[in-house]
Amino acid sequence: MKLPQVRLYNTFSRTKQELQPLHEGVVRLYSCGPTVYRYVHVGNLRTFMLPDLLRRSLEYLGYETEQVMNVTDVGHLTDDSFDRGEDKMLVAARLENKSTEDIAAHYTGAFLDDIGKLNIRPAEHYPHATRYIGQMLELIEKLIEAGSAYEIEGTVYYDIASFPAYGRLSRNSAEKLMAGHRGEPDPLKRHPGDFTLWRAAGQNRLQTWPSPWGPGYPGWHIECSAMSMSILGERFDIHTGGADNVFPHHEAEIAQSEAVTGHRVVSLWMHGGLLMLAGARMA
Repeated sequence: MKLPQVRLYNTFSRTKQELQPLHEGVVRLYSCGPTVYRYVHVGNLRTFMLPDLLRRSLEYLGYETEQVMNVTDVGHLTDDSFDRGEDKMLVAARLENKSTEDIAAHYTGAFLDDIGKLNIRPAEHYPHATRYIGQMLELIEKLIEAGSAYEIEGTVYYDIASFPAYGRLSRNSAEKLMAGHRGEPDPLKRHPGDFTLWRAAGQNRLQTWPSPWGPGYPGWHIECSAMSMSILGERFDIHTGGADNVFPHHEAEIAQSEAVTGHRVVSLWMHGGLLMLAGARMA
């Protein structure tokens, strides 16, 4: 049976494009999921409804779907736009006087309960970042070998100058990144816009793993590159998220994944709008 053509708005091209699944009749998508340090709010849930509505629509038209939604339980900093701040998981663990594992387990369970109450269908895969550290380390090593990353004092940074297309998703340029940078730049970075792939940490820090560069923990962006390609492979159909994920998170993800593979990994990027409350983004 010939399936109907579907046109979707692609954030990358800013146009509606025909969906052309890599596997006939099957649409495979990766969705950025929750950082499990607190309960999700309705703005978060609005974002998670996007892939659910997309899947239901595609299945109504006769397509099969397979969805991966990550669970971030390490590495998401309080000031993620500028690659600095405290890990949100550690902040929650300190405030609630619990282990990071207990924090992650509790809020993951609450998230799954919440989406169930809204009749949002669960994804087929919920990879937790802490369970993919090995894949992240392997990916970082490949980026260093490719000349796309560099290590200083146990921390590994992505060199955005090595990827000329950096900024094409968000329509940012190196000049805009420089102009938009707040505060004192990290003196170890070659460019203020370089972002952390692996962050050095002391042995006493919660959530620390051994690496070729010493003990540390992964950056937020490398997690999604590693998990998406580990499960869906080096090419898949759709990547979804909120509009606030476009930069820096998805911009960085493109740079990481394409620097290693040498080709586009995601065919279509889709982003849901933000829920506004009293003129400000709900957060």
